Amino acid sequence: QEIAELQRKFRVLENDKRSQSDTAQGVIRKQRATIEKLTRENRKMKAELKESRQSSGSQAESRMASETIQRLNSQKDVLIAKLDEETERERSLEDALTSTNQQIFALRGDMAKNGGVNASLDNSKAVQKQI
Repeated sequence: QEIAELQRKFRVLENDKRSQSDTAQGVIRKQRATIEKLTRENRKMKAELKESRQSSGSQAESRMASETIQRLNSQKDVLIAKLDEETERERSLEDALTSTNQQIFALRGDMAKNGGVNASLDNSKAVQKQI
């Protein structure tokens, strides 16, 4: 009778053990599923963070490029203004040169009518010969 009682208690303990084991296995499965889910979320968040950092880096590069473009555009405007001034100065000098050349040719024409460049020298030599 005592053996039967012990065997019955043993079977009850075995059943309790099996039931506890099944419960523990269920909890472990749920915990593993949670861990896997959290791991996936962590990877996803890390990827998003990396992408965010890269895009913010490219935004900084874009900002720097934009500032460089603005600076170069302002330099271009200054250089265009200087080029316009120089072009106007060149036109003015060309006009002055043309006018001066016309005056020179006119004076040469007048001098040719009066006997050329050496006309006064030739006249003075002729007068000397006559004397």
